[in-house]
Amino acid sequence: MQSKCLFQNFSEDEANRCFTERFGNFYDICNRKCFTNMQLASLHNDELENVVYGLLFPILVFFVVIANVLVAIVLSKKHMITPTNVVLKYMAIADLCVGLVPLPWTFFYHSLGNYLLEDRLQLWWCYMYKYSMDAVPPVCHNIAMWLTVLLAGQRYISVEYPIQSHTICSVRNVRLATLIITLISLVCGLPKSFDYYYEVYEGWAFFPDGETKYLRYTTNFQIPMIVNDCSVV
Repeated sequence: MQSKCLFQNFSEDEANRCFTERFGNFYDICNRKCFTNMQLASLHNDELENVVYGLLFPILVFFVVIANVLVAIVLSKKHMITPTNVVLKYMAIADLCVGLVPLPWTFFYHSLGNYLLEDRLQLWWCYMYKYSMDAVPPVCHNIAMWLTVLLAGQRYISVEYPIQSHTICSVRNVRLATLIITLISLVCGLPKSFDYYYEVYEGWAFFPDGETKYLRYTTNFQIPMIVNDCSVV
């Protein structure tokens, strides 16, 4: 079946047009389709990424986790519960998640050196990268950012309306505002979880150097075009 597909559908002229006109990375012989990697390779430095994410990032997250956990514990004490401290505690938790959520992927891929073994990675690791590096951290960051705005608004009300501030900026209202901020951030960040999807290509591929080989390849798509490749599976 593979040989039949190879000889009946393959057109070297069409494949060459894929490389010269569409700057394709390889030509799908069976489906007569041009695959183009539109990732901005010039903006990526693999060695620098491995140093930052593989060495520096885990150390940074270690200190971030310790600092924010201690802050959250201290501010959770009964005698420390005030409207201001409630906001600060939730900010610490949000900042903690910003660093902690990406850690499993960065540690597995960069720290453990699995970037050298991309051909052995399963497809679900691509989704792990998507959600832990690209989808969830911005939501946590937005929550922390808007909690900072909430804290500023709380300070303004306390100064401008000192008498009414005890009612407006109560602990209950602060927690309610935090819940609203969290829900809005989740809703606004939801499209980021579905902005592209993965497909596994499997078939005969023709490359610009004239080589033809059977390939299994994972590609992610963003409507309406290919953004970049994830890994070979």
